[in-house]
Amino acid sequence: MLAKCISDRLGDDAVPQCGSAVRRKILSEKPSAVEPGRTYLVYGVALLELVIYVVVDTGLNVLTLAPMRLFEILDGRVSRYWTVSLKPGSDDLFVAPPPFHRPHFLEDFADGEPQAVQEVLRFRSLMEREWNSKD
Repeated sequence: MLAKCISDRLGDDAVPQCGSAVRRKILSEKPSAVEPGRTYLVYGVALLELVIYVVVDTGLNVLTLAPMRLFEILDGRVSRYWTVSLKPGSDDLFVAPPPFHRPHFLEDFADGEPQAVQEVLRFRSLMEREWNSKD
């Protein structure tokens, strides 16, 4: 999946629809780490508290969850490397490469944990080839 960022901040009309009060407060006060006009390879999709998020690389080797409302889908093909998991005891859904489903995986990657870095680089390479193929 490829998506173009159309904004780094949710409009006031979208914030009330973004899950819990804490999540709404964060989203209304803080711009996202994504850059308007930039196209992103989407590493995964999450449905958390009935809000859709995409997992993208901010360009600083930091994978972040950003609200889907900040993006326009350019290529809606779903990666063949994605799998689906449900968070136990909730309705939260995560669709991404298998290692990304592990608890704290995104934080491990941001902290430079070698195994997480290696797995992100591996799946980045696989998915980039996938999107650049003619299939």
